[in-house]
Amino acid sequence: MVTAKPKVTVYLSDKIFLRLKLDASRPGMSYSEIAEQALTLWYSEDRVHEQNNPLLRRMDRMNRADEVHTRKLAVVSDALGLFIQYFLTLIPEIPSDRRETASDLGILRFNRFIEDLTTVRSDSTRGILARAEDVMADISSFFTKEQLETMNAPAPERSDAMSENEGGSND
Repeated sequence: MVTAKPKVTVYLSDKIFLRLKLDASRPGMSYSEIAEQALTLWYSEDRVHEQNNPLLRRMDRMNRADEVHTRKLAVVSDALGLFIQYFLTLIPEIPSDRRETASDLGILRFNRFIEDLTTVRSDSTRGILARAEDVMADISSFFTKEQLETMNAPAPERSDAMSENEGGSND
C-alpha cells in the first residue's frame, strides 16, 4: 500500500508488543492507527501546557496557601466575635455623670492595647495565630513535606509493572 506518511521503525518490549498486537487485531485498528493515536495524545497541546507551565503550578500552590489563610482568618474572626460578645455582656451601663471620665479611660486603655499589640507583633512573626494553631489543623499537620510533594505531583505514566499484570491475565 502506498502512503504519503513516513515510515518509522520502533523497538518495543515483548509485553508492550503483545498488547499492541492484541489491540491491532480489533476491526478498524492497525499498528499505525494505534501509534498515531498514542503520539497524538502524547504531543497534544493540553498535555504539553499542563506539564510545562510553571505558572499553573505556581497558581495551584498559591490557591492552596490562600485556602489555608482563609481557614485561619475564619478561626481568628470567630474568636474575636466571641470575645466581643462576651465582653459586651459584662459591661454595665455607665451613668451619664461618669461618661466623660469613662471615655477618657477608654482612650487610655485603647492606647495601651495598641502598644501591647505592637509588642506582641514585634516579638513573634505569627502573633495570635501561634496560639490559634492549637485549634486548627491543615493537611501539613498530618504529612511530611515529601509526602505532600508526592501527593501534589502529577500522576505517573503507566509503568511496565502495570503492563505485566494486565498482560499476564490475558495469557
